[in-house]
Amino acid sequence: VLFDPRQGTRGAGRIGQLWPEVGFVLADGTVVTLGEETWIIRGTALRSAAALAPGLTVIVHGTGKVPFIGSRVVEISL
Repeated sequence: VLFDPRQGTRGAGRIGQLWPEVGFVLADGTVVTLGEETWIIRGTALRSAAALAPGLTVIVHGTGKVPFIGSRVVEISL
């Protein structure tokens, strides 16, 4: 992933609503979009967007400003 998190935006929380392959809304109202360059990981394994589901806790690294984040990396909490 070519992304410098020091210049990026970070968000975290539970997925409240999911739009498959498009994005999701965190419980705090932050809207996160998914793109072709988004990596979804759980532990050390790369996952597909199908691994995302309402209720999962995630950490999002991306661009934009809260409450809107264009995701580059979505970490699914173990």
